[in-house]
Formats: sequence, C-alpha cells, structure tokens
Amino acid sequence: MSRYGRYLIILLIFSALAGCSRDRTGSETPLQIYSRLWTPLREQTFIREELKRFYSETGIETELLLYTDTDMDRMAESGELSEADLIIFYGNRLASLADAIDFVDLREQSKLFEDRTFLFKHLGTERKDTWEYFLPLGADVYLLIASREAASARPVGADGENITWPQVAEWIQRASRQQGRGLLAVTGVPNKSLVYFMAGPILSYGGGFPDLTSEAALEALRLLQGMRWVFHPLIENFDTVIDPLVDGSAWFAFAHCAHAGSILQESPGNFDVYPAPSGPAGMGSVSGFSAVGIPGGTKNAKAALALVEYLTRPEVQARISKGVGGFIPTVLEASDYLGEEPLARVIRYGLHVLDSGRTREIPLEYGEWGNVKHVYESVFFSTVLSGRNISVDSLKWAQTELDKLKTSQ
Repeated sequence: MSRYGRYLIILLIFSALAGCSRDRTGSETPLQIYSRLWTPLREQTFIREELKRFYSETGIETELLLYTDTDMDRMAESGELSEADLIIFYGNRLASLADAIDFVDLREQSKLFEDRTFLFKHLGTERKDTWEYFLPLGADVYLLIASREAASARPVGADGENITWPQVAEWIQRASRQQGRGLLAVTGVPNKSLVYFMAGPILSYGGGFPDLTSEAALEALRLLQGMRWVFHPLIENFDTVIDPLVDGSAWFAFAHCAHAGSILQESPGNFDVYPAPSGPAGMGSVSGFSAVGIPGGTKNAKAALALVEYLTRPEVQARISKGVGGFIPTVLEASDYLGEEPLARVIRYGLHVLDSGRTREIPLEYGEWGNVKHVYESVFFSTVLSGRNISVDSLKWAQTELDKLKTSQ
C-alpha cells in the first residue's frame, strides 16, 4: 500500500475517533493493552519502543499490561479482561475467550487490512468462527540450531531444508565422539520445554500430541534412546537451552524459534539454524500463536482498531519479529521486509515449518498442562536416558496417566 493510502486509512479511523480515548470525566486515558506476549524484559523493552512509534504517528498513548497465560485465563473467567481496550491472548484459548467476552467483529473493518494476507489456514483454533473477532499477531515453532564448530562432523547431505532426524542423530553422535562429551542441550528442569523436544521427532514419525505409545511414537523414542549418551551431562540444571549454547558447553538444541534467535544474537557468527528435522511423516513441531481482539465494551474501540491496524502492517510485523528474537510474523507480506540478516533465516525457517510441517498446538482437553509435561519428563529420564525397553507395555503407565489428565472424553 502507498504512503498516501496508509495515511488515508489513518484519517478514516480518526474521523470517528473524537472522544474515544477519554474516560467518562473527559480526561485523556491511555489505551489499555492486556497481553500475554512480550513478557521477557528484552521483549518488553523493544515493544515499548514500538508503541512509542505508534504514538508518534497517531498521538494515541498506550499502557502495556503483561500477564501470564494462567492470569489471563483467570481474568477471563472473572470478567476482568472486559476492562481492557485490547487483548492479546493465546491462540488455543480464543474460543473460550469469545464465549466469555463480547468482541468487536473485525470483518466489518476488512478494508483496513486488505493489503495484507493473514496466515489463518496455518493457525488452527477449535472453532473457526473465532477469526471473526481476532487477528493473529505472532506464531512460534521449534527449530534445530547447531554450532559451526560441529561442521566437520556433519554427515553428507545433512544440510538445508531437508535435514532428517537420523542425520541429526548421526551428526550429534559424531561431534560428541570427537569432543568426548555430550553436546545436545535440552531443558531438564521440571515443567519447562522437554515435552516439546520429545514431541518433535514423535510428530515427524507420524505420531500425535500428546502421544507416547503409538508405533510412530515408539520409533521416535527409540531414536532418542539411541542418542542417550550425547545429551549434555548437566541437562537437569538447564531451564533454557540458550545459556549452554552461548557459553559453548553445548553445540546442539531443538529450540523454540525465539530462543534460536536469541542464541544467534548473543553469539553472532557461531551458529547455524535449520528447520525442524523431518522423519517419515515430514517435519514435526509443536506450534503456538497469539492473537489480538477488541472487547466490545471498550470506549476506545477506534483507537484500539488503529493499533491493530498498525501492529499487523507487514513492515511492522517484520520489525517486531526480528526485534523480539525470531517469533514468526503472521502476515505473509512481512517476508518482504525481513532482509538477509541471520535472524531473518530463523524467521523464514519458522514460516517454512509452519507452512509445510506436521505442527500441533497444545490441546485444551488436558487441563493443567504442567501435569502432561511431568509425564513426558518421567518417560525421558526413566526410560529414554536409562536405556530401558521401549514398548507399548513398558509405557502403558504413561499413556494411562495422560488419559487420566483429560478433562473431557
């Protein structure tokens, strides 16, 4: 869209804006943004600068209030979220949020967004009509990251967009053998991201999520068990894979895309990133996304709409994705603004996995997700790392535990 066209949109928004950013007494009030995105300090710093850009363009002041997903769920149930002017919520919870709170129907504002293509088809929700009220802001998947020091150990053909789990296993084993120590980092601290590391190969072999006893899951777990000696000896102390890779004690990780981006930024020139490795069923990764909506009760609807239009502009999407370390933009045209810097490679590979991989979101029917994580962690430490037999019978207890956690059958 031309600069003239963009200014015309802003004028159209503001033609009906008078008074919408004032409280009942007539005093100016900042636009209240309740968000589950951008909670890390570095991301907060960046996004607040982006909101200053928005203020410079529109004169609309904003107040960014950050909450955990648990807090957002609680506030949705209590009705507190209805006090917000703009809500940024986790994707798999949108349907329940739309049931709890009335939202502005964004289809009526479609002309504001006609210059951008949202990646709706890659972002599932349990009820498709929720896209009437929300627009996606950012997504995430898991990617392979490897130290360039391991380049000499890489098997022939293990490169680019088609790297496989068997190639990765061989690569890490070669490098670990050369160095005489385990070089693969995972988060062994309870209730972190070990479940998503394990889900990657399971999904790529054709399994589900959660799934620990299908034939595909068993085959993937046997692959991981064959690699058990290449895991870093201190994984039980890792609550993130960033630190051990940056300090050089580990060389490999299957990392959240934003963590992969952080590693590239903190240790420039020392790492290469790859898509999620593939198996017989393709690339496998757990995925997630956040979306934005405008509560129907806000008195600042036009100002909130102006911010939604701004945050979903392709160039702004690209700038935010890079600024917060590698989250995936959810507007297709943002790819034109990524450039060729190393972080752009993280984002493009993330888009590739989201577009072509076997991705699965965290399902809602398991209630407290930390309990699912605990089951996966138990299987990893008691079976994968121990070398115990992996079979349907030996893991029946784990699948039984997962089935017990379902809140709806």
